[in-house]
Amino acid sequence: MCIIAATMSHTTQPAPGDELEPPSGKRKPSLGCLGISLLVGFIALFGGCCAAGMIFLISAGMRHSDAYRLAMQDAELSPCVVQSLGLPLKAGWFINGGMRTTNAEGSADLDFSVSGPKNAGRMHVVATRLEGTWYLQVLNVRVGGERINILPEPSGCD
Repeated sequence: MCIIAATMSHTTQPAPGDELEPPSGKRKPSLGCLGISLLVGFIALFGGCCAAGMIFLISAGMRHSDAYRLAMQDAELSPCVVQSLGLPLKAGWFINGGMRTTNAEGSADLDFSVSGPKNAGRMHVVATRLEGTWYLQVLNVRVGGERINILPEPSGCD
């Protein structure tokens, strides 16, 4: 009698998550360090653009406020500011500080760069809004080491 021995090959099914190599022998592409770096860079760039956009929008809102306009108008009427900076005055893009308004009341504390044909400096404004009208409490322009106080009483020009 002839004994035929059959051998069975034992195969297992791949578990979920196991990577199978394609028959070509090439590996399946993975995200890797370069991909992660690009993703992190994109997120940082997107976040930075969003932050810069928000700062720009807030500054633009302050630039259109009556407190800002009143301060620029008073600075352009000051003989000392005109002597130091010249006309026309131009404000910088970004405004530091803040504004708060509720109904007819509010306050503003602003600091921004300002320049004219002769020189450049920084303007500081503190204002209060009462019954819908803005009143300036502090308005000065710093040029180099000199501070030109426009309010409450104009300082003498050198």
